[in-house]
Amino acid sequence: MRLLRDSKSPNVWYVEWRDHRGNRHRWAGFADRRSTEALGHRLETLARCVLIGCKPDSDTADWLAGLPFRTTQRLAALGLGGRAEADLVAQLVDYRRALEARELSPVHVSWTVATVEKMLTAIKASTLADVTPARVVAYLAQLREKRRSAATRNRHLKALKAYLNWLVREERSVANPIAHVAALNEETDRRHDRRALSEAEISALLATTASGPDRFGLSGSDRAMLYRLALETGLRLNELRSLRVCDAELGGDQPCLTVRAAFSKRRRMDRQPIPLVLARELAERVADRLPAAPLVALPRQYQVIKMLRADLAAAAVEYEDASGRFADFHALRHTYITRLSLVADSFATLQALARHSTPVLTARYSHPRLSSLRSAVESLTPLAAGHPAKRKPRRRSK
Repeated sequence: MRLLRDSKSPNVWYVEWRDHRGNRHRWAGFADRRSTEALGHRLETLARCVLIGCKPDSDTADWLAGLPFRTTQRLAALGLGGRAEADLVAQLVDYRRALEARELSPVHVSWTVATVEKMLTAIKASTLADVTPARVVAYLAQLREKRRSAATRNRHLKALKAYLNWLVREERSVANPIAHVAALNEETDRRHDRRALSEAEISALLATTASGPDRFGLSGSDRAMLYRLALETGLRLNELRSLRVCDAELGGDQPCLTVRAAFSKRRRMDRQPIPLVLARELAERVADRLPAAPLVALPRQYQVIKMLRADLAAAAVEYEDASGRFADFHALRHTYITRLSLVADSFATLQALARHSTPVLTARYSHPRLSSLRSAVESLTPLAAGHPAKRKPRRRSK
């Protein structure tokens, strides 16, 4: 430990000291040299206790308890005790309550908390000082070795960052130690790309499903209506699951479905217009249901995948095409946006109906077919295949 002055603050003494990891720090002390020296001794004593694994004496503990909040937070970030030194896993209980207070989807809340807890356990982080960029990057590398896609790894990183940012907002931490860990480039590691169904595939799926047998407690007619809602509204699976009869405005000439903010991906209430024909058929199906009843019946998450794959197989529609693209339930949303792109009067209209925050997302969901591209090319004005004009020979000067 040593004491020194700074030319920028000549009236304040500074103390240089080393923590339990051997890292050197410079802290501002007091105008009085002896008080600053006493601060340095306290800090070194605290670091020595952490290094050898003993508890600080009562005098040091009382000093630590009487420090300002910001100072305890700063010590906690170094792994030297303080209020933020509380177990990170234990604080997930409060984090879950905070997420639930925002009325987020219960599925999203459970997945987020479970993922953060799994990551903290994997990197052996009990305190904030244990969460380092190196450990997090190593964990993401382990996920890659387990053949997890870049998108999946980014979701894990985003969940942990959100938790650490919450600690900062709640003044349980002074900084997010992995704030600068960059997300991965998902375009270089695509694992589950979706495709848009063709018109023939859509007709085959709906016709075969409507006359098909019951699957997972749903009749063929109910499943066909579910697929039509996804194909003609573009709503996601969890959004469809959240819909109640009272959320559907099926009368009049502007029918729409209301997705509550808690279930919308962009966390705000959405009113999605639906075609008149679909609205009339849906109104007949729910005419005798209570307002709080589900608008459409849905099995569990994993059963929806099996259900759709069975219906696709019955309709002779490939679940995975030759390019490795899939026709899962979310592909129905891709199909909706692709079909809209052929008739929308502007890209702004397409983006609004897709309910995307940026046009980049909308473009990613639109899959132009080769036939439409061919039509666009053929619509160009033909160019005359003339011959280049002959140049006149230059006259030589005499």
